Amino acid sequence: MSEIRSADGPRATALVRAWLLSTAAVASFAVLWLASTQVRAVRAHSPWSDDPYDAVLSVASLVLPFVWAVTTVRLLRWRAAPILPVAAARTIVRGAGVVLALVWAPELACVVALALRARHGAWGPWLGWLQALVALTGLAGLVAVVDLVRTSAGLRSPGGERRAGWRAADDHQADQPAEPDALDDLAVLLETTGHSLARSFEGAGRRLASVGAAVAAVASARWGPRRHRLAWCLGLGLGFGVALAAWHGIAEGAPDHWPRALLVGAVFASIGAAIVVVSYTCLGTYLRLIRPEGPPARR
Repeated sequence: MSEIRSADGPRATALVRAWLLSTAAVASFAVLWLASTQVRAVRAHSPWSDDPYDAVLSVASLVLPFVWAVTTVRLLRWRAAPILPVAAARTIVRGAGVVLALVWAPELACVVALALRARHGAWGPWLGWLQALVALTGLAGLVAVVDLVRTSAGLRSPGGERRAGWRAADDHQADQPAEPDALDDLAVLLETTGHSLARSFEGAGRRLASVGAAVAAVASARWGPRRHRLAWCLGLGLGFGVALAAWHGIAEGAPDHWPRALLVGAVFASIGAAIVVVSYTCLGTYLRLIRPEGPPARR
């Protein structure tokens, strides 16, 4: 497997810079989203507070934090390693690319809403601030995209290295270990951070390392997510949908009549579950979230 040694400053530094610029774009979008969707006085005058623009912002705001968090975990895990596999570097770049796509989708929705003068009659004094946030998010996203393209080009192999499929842990034809997935990266980061923390805070460090070991054990257990990816996806999707419905009920207030409240809750739970399932179906393999793993071979 091709590798990037920690001494290879330019390429390793490029990954960190790409993540920082992507994070800056995420932060700018977060301010725009919070101001225009969560502050009622501003939302009442926002050009994109109605569908289809609001739907784009809502879906992006639900998926974006997860993809950004996974990419951040991977960067932190591999940044301290003496050798960084090119496959891991590419996965980090892919994560940053998806993050920027999830920033640009609502950014374009906001621009279209402004260009079409959506809800023009409701525009108010906050419009100038919203336009400034849209411009700032677009500028941050553009800089991040240009840098990410350069970073991705620097990771390409001059010899046109063949990109193999995602190797599973039980693939006996592969002469190398399975490619790490997001669960591997999370477990290793928790364990290494715990061991480092234990030097100053022994109890807290040991507990954190134990959590990392538990993540690694659960990932490959008989009932773990690697052996039952569809079941775990559906279960997590349902849990997320219920949490989304509960959050909406608290933030917006439940309807007065309980049948209508149940209907609204069921709709939001279904939407949340669908977002998780569709997102994993589209991005699970591309971002190397959970690799397939079968039962151990019988000897």
